[in-house]
Amino acid sequence: MKRLIALSTVALALSACGNGVGLPSKDTSLKDQLRNPLYAEFYYQDFVETLVSLSLQDDPILEKPGVRASVDRARVRALEHANLAEEAQDEGRRGSFISDRLWVEGEALLLDGVLYLGPTFNSAPGPELSMYLTTTIDPRDGDFPDETAVKLGTVKNQYGAHAYVVPVDTPRSGTGALRTAVLWDDELGMLYGFAQLSLVTP
Repeated sequence: MKRLIALSTVALALSACGNGVGLPSKDTSLKDQLRNPLYAEFYYQDFVETLVSLSLQDDPILEKPGVRASVDRARVRALEHANLAEEAQDEGRRGSFISDRLWVEGEALLLDGVLYLGPTFNSAPGPELSMYLTTTIDPRDGDFPDETAVKLGTVKNQYGAHAYVVPVDTPRSGTGALRTAVLWDDELGMLYGFAQLSLVTP
């Protein structure tokens, strides 16, 4: 949790840079997205690559007074924040989605009572897609939703990062026995895919 707070603080500090090469400022949606460690790692790594490419291409903008030093500082900070986001992920349970009858892909992370989906999450659309957590390792092994399944909410967008707060009355806030994220269509009664969440081993 400390790393998440530090990550958010750093994101806000970087977004406040007014040097023209820092992160976009006053963007509430970006600030919200950067609280998601999967999104934050992806974003900061992409940010680093963008700044590195300026140097590799010897972009003329680097000749402007102070710009090269500003780019270097921003690159170092962004790399630090990408590492912080990766470390935060190591404190939770992580997994990749497996498709069932329809196409689903992307990463999921269960951390401090929140299920995060990464920016590479994509699925085929459905009439009433919902995200669940369950103790069942493989939801294809029996009837779903099973008695341990907890519905986290409907999927508002089939593309990109999401965050679902695990209900407070869920045993251990979803960080204990709940080990599988399930993408399920409530209207069709059909499994789209699932991600088995496990601790990251060093």
